Amino acid sequence: MKKAYSISNGEYSQIIFAETPGKAKAWCATEFDVDFVHAKAYRAKWADEYIGKEIPKEAYLKAGWWWECCCGTPRYEETAVVIDDVVYCEECKPEEGDKTNTLNVIQIDYMNHALRNQNRFYTEANDSHWNELVQAGFATKRPGWEEEMAYFQVTAEGKEALKK
Repeated sequence: MKKAYSISNGEYSQIIFAETPGKAKAWCATEFDVDFVHAKAYRAKWADEYIGKEIPKEAYLKAGWWWECCCGTPRYEETAVVIDDVVYCEECKPEEGDKTNTLNVIQIDYMNHALRNQNRFYTEANDSHWNELVQAGFATKRPGWEEEMAYFQVTAEGKEALKK
């Protein structure tokens, strides 16, 4: 049975689901391109309920994690404004109905990467950045070769949002 683990290379962290701590460390070593002995994997029991689902930003924040606002400022539970599972600071939160302000630096980077590579990006199906883009209509998602993976493509609306 899979369990939630927080993996880290010391600079970046993410939650993954694995059967054992060793498999979580192996995933970490591959994901962050570090030696297995330097890979870190810690149990994240708070995230077990999200196995097979996307973990909401609110859950991360309540567990002590932080997310960057689109302006690049880290936001913790006390200072974050979460709208449609996207984290903002009070100054950056979008006007009601404005979807173009929801793009964060990572999403812009991912979209540009996809567009440079025949408009496709292969990653975990539960990648929150891409799934937010899909929800906003800026990307599409289709199954990948592996069960928990997916291809993402930037839509015409997404290309227009990048120009702003």
